[in-house]
Amino acid sequence: MLSARGWFAAAWICGAMVSTLEAAPLTSQVEMVVTFKGKDQSIVVELDEVNAPQTSQNFRKLCNNGFYNGTIFHRVIPGYIVQAGDPLSKEPLKRGMWGTGGPGYTLPAELGKPHLKGSLAMARLSDAVNPAKESSGSQFYVALDKIESLDGEYTVFGNVVSGLETLVEIGNAAADKSNVPVDRILIKSARVLGEAPAVVPAPAPVPKPLPAPITKVDTPAPAPPIQKPAAPAPSEGIRDITPPSKPSETGNPAQPVAENWPKTDAPANKPASKPKKREGPFTKFMKRIW
Repeated sequence: MLSARGWFAAAWICGAMVSTLEAAPLTSQVEMVVTFKGKDQSIVVELDEVNAPQTSQNFRKLCNNGFYNGTIFHRVIPGYIVQAGDPLSKEPLKRGMWGTGGPGYTLPAELGKPHLKGSLAMARLSDAVNPAKESSGSQFYVALDKIESLDGEYTVFGNVVSGLETLVEIGNAAADKSNVPVDRILIKSARVLGEAPAVVPAPAPVPKPLPAPITKVDTPAPAPPIQKPAAPAPSEGIRDITPPSKPSETGNPAQPVAENWPKTDAPANKPASKPKKREGPFTKFMKRIW
């Protein structure tokens, strides 16, 4: 048998376990802020994490990551359903593709819960291409009435706890023949109550290349001064004919400048003739004989 101290310890452990179970919620609540009729309106849904744990966990993840922010209700049928969650609905130019987008994956079916008014369920492709009834990765709908024909066919993973009247009004909004609302009904934000949204890191800035050094072409550097080649020093036996105006730097005496001084380096005078040789007596005698 346990002693008094043993009973006390057992009671304390059981109490701690009960407190732990009470502290850990089995359901989560998500608030969506929807812009409708010119004002923001709050819609709160509760997730059934006991009967649809995988679907509920995925929905929470998308909400915390801001996946639904900026999407719209792209399908409305009065008294039946309102549908949202397609990321393509963020882009008006892709209107013809609304209802076909998603995060790139599907979820296993978690069937069993009935479609009651206010039930939150996941959309999916038809049985012809999806016999396993796998759910869409992000598109969801809310039943605006009891719909027994959908029971056991689509995964129900929660229900609306506040704002159902707003969803009923959205279901009655004007729509085209494809049930697409005429006016955009925006999901401004979707977040899990009591949890901080995930911080999506901003993309790293791409470093800009340093600008190339600017080369100025409009003010070129001045050309170096042209230096006249120095006149060659006069060689021995060749007279410098350049008319100096002052004593020559080579030491030759200054000569008068003449206006008609030859501008070429041809000699100014003819060369002198050679002197005649003197005839001797023998030469004179021979000339007489001949």
